[in-house]
Amino acid sequence: MHKERSLVKPMMIVATDGYILNVLGPYYADGHNNDASITKHAFKTNAEEINTWMHEDHVMVVDRGFRDAEEFLKKKFFKVEMPCFLSKGAKQQIVDEANVTRLVTKVAGPPLINDFGNDDIGKEMIEKAQLDNHVKTYVEEHNLLRRKTVYKEVDGATELDMFPRISLDHLRQITMGIYQIKSAKRYTDAHQEDDNYALQG
Repeated sequence: MHKERSLVKPMMIVATDGYILNVLGPYYADGHNNDASITKHAFKTNAEEINTWMHEDHVMVVDRGFRDAEEFLKKKFFKVEMPCFLSKGAKQQIVDEANVTRLVTKVAGPPLINDFGNDDIGKEMIEKAQLDNHVKTYVEEHNLLRRKTVYKEVDGATELDMFPRISLDHLRQITMGIYQIKSAKRYTDAHQEDDNYALQG
C-alpha cells in the first residue's frame, strides 16, 4: 500500500466452504489487471497448473467484475454463476433474477468459522427461490402498483395489538440472516435520538 492506494493485488481461488485453493499473483493494480483479464491469463498460461485441478463442469461463483471472462469460462465448459445485471431501463431486478443474485452472493462469502447449520439455510433458500411470488401476483391482480398509498401515524401504545409478534429465530429465517435484524436496531436508535420517531401504517 502507498498513500492508501493498492500497488499490487492477488487473485484468490476459494472453495465455497472458505478453504483457499490457491493464490495467484501478485498483479499490478491497474486497469489492465482486472478480475476478468487475470482469470483469462491464469488459464491461458496454466498458472499454478490451474488447468490440472480445475475441471469441466466445475461451478465458478464470481462477481460482476468477471463479466468479460464469462464466455471464456463457459467455452472451457465451466458452469458460471454470477449476480444478474439490471436490464436496460430497469430500476430493479425481476423476481427470478433477484433470487438468483441473492443465492450467488450468499455462497460467494463463506464464513470465517464454518457453521454447518448454514447447509439447512442454503437448502431453504434454494427451495424458496423456486416458489411462486404470491405477493407479486396479488399486487399485479389488484393493480396496487398504480395506487397512491396514503400513510397515517399509528399510536404504538394502542394500535399495535394486532401486529404479528414473532420470535427472533423466526425473524432470522425470514431474512435469511442477521444483517437486517442488526440494522433495524441502529435505524430505530438513530430515529429515537431526536424524539421524533413516528410509526406509520
